[in-house]
Amino acid sequence: MSVFYLLFLLSLSYWYHLPVMTQALITYSEFRGYDILLVLITGLLFRHYQDPLRRFFAQDPPGRLLFRFTVWATIMSGVTIISCYYYAEDNVWSLVTLMFLFHLWGFVLAYGGFRLFVRTPGQCLALLDTFLVVGIAEGLVICLQAVELLPLFWGDRYQEYGARAFSGTLGPNRQLPGYMMILVFAVAAAYWRNWRSIGLWRVGLSALGGLVSVLGVALSTSRTAWVAFAAFFLISFLGRRQFGFAAFAAAIVVATVFLVPEGIRERIEEVYYWRVAGPIADTMNGVGAQDDELGRLDAIDAGRLDIWSGGFETIVYERPWLIPFGGGFNNYLYAVSRGASAHNMYMTLLGELGIVGLVLYVGWLFSIVRESARLTRRAAEARLAGLKTFAPVETGSLVLALMVGLMAGEILYAYRPSFTFMGSFLFLCAIMHHPALIYGTAAVGAAHDPREPEHKQRGWLLGPPGVSPLEPAVSPAAAQTMVRG
Repeated sequence: MSVFYLLFLLSLSYWYHLPVMTQALITYSEFRGYDILLVLITGLLFRHYQDPLRRFFAQDPPGRLLFRFTVWATIMSGVTIISCYYYAEDNVWSLVTLMFLFHLWGFVLAYGGFRLFVRTPGQCLALLDTFLVVGIAEGLVICLQAVELLPLFWGDRYQEYGARAFSGTLGPNRQLPGYMMILVFAVAAAYWRNWRSIGLWRVGLSALGGLVSVLGVALSTSRTAWVAFAAFFLISFLGRRQFGFAAFAAAIVVATVFLVPEGIRERIEEVYYWRVAGPIADTMNGVGAQDDELGRLDAIDAGRLDIWSGGFETIVYERPWLIPFGGGFNNYLYAVSRGASAHNMYMTLLGELGIVGLVLYVGWLFSIVRESARLTRRAAEARLAGLKTFAPVETGSLVLALMVGLMAGEILYAYRPSFTFMGSFLFLCAIMHHPALIYGTAAVGAAHDPREPEHKQRGWLLGPPGVSPLEPAVSPAAAQTMVRG
């Protein structure tokens, strides 16, 4: 149980980006609570639970691809270190790369830990309840900062983001608050959709979470978060029997109209004019007016068009040798020499990890979508057998929406100050795809005493046959037999 409580604290620590320790050795050198917890958790998992982890990553489809991606990133980090030492003469960037690599491994292993050490539906719901409650509190802090009832928490260090950097405790960036609110909205929508199996009181929690998260996204000033949220909203309406989400969306709209204070609505309008309407007006007939559509897009979107075109030309025409295998994990800065990143996840991966890394990464995302669809079908079958099931439709919609947002950023990566988003995302995937939550019954395949001989198995990448951690302790077919009997 000690690992479970550490994982619980880790899920909370992803919300808190204020540093607990600072040193000046390297850039991004502030140590936060999740750094300490990741050290403890990864140490315990490697020390005592290697065999259950091997079995899990061998048999969980998204986990297997994610593990392979992380192994490839680890291999290519060696290229980064060599190039920094011999060519760029920047050993500090090598240390930054190693720190990012540690976070990547920590998030991946914690994903396996959540699946292994969470065993019951009650534990799953307790973790999701906590995530939703903390997310609501964070959204309220952002709203209070927007109406100047709370100060900004980051002081003079982050004045480059201006007076509208409403980020609560989530750090010096615009993307992370907006994207974290998208995760809160996804959990709230999942609760609303699965109200029969989680209890009516959680419906009220989901409604509040949906309302606050929408306000948090709107106040985040992140245009990429706005695009990703719009994509999630539209994708959620696709398919059959979407009345539940339509009702949820309608409730949020009504609550926004009648319950949101005028001051918050005015601040949302101000943020929208600053980030979208104002630049559009300027490019049409004001300061920096442009005659063509591409010029207007470039002026509105903070020069991303130049960054994308420059990165594409460098990779494809000037340095095509980067395409097969890349120039090193976290090495876009020196491999492509067009800034620290491409502001496009796919182009950044192509420059750093090549086609190999890009295929593994995109394959991992699509495997989550497939797993979401598979588990949703299994939940429907089990519901017919009389089980109170939880259908994880929202994880598939969330991934597709994030894939849209990744065209203009690298939020889902162990990269820059926003890297804990990947940890939060993997936490939600682990819990919302957990068999104990899906089928409402304790799951097999959880971690036991590592000294037990049945866990002595091999195979990090492919793994041996065994009991799948994706299956419930009672299968839908068995449950149907019991109900009929």
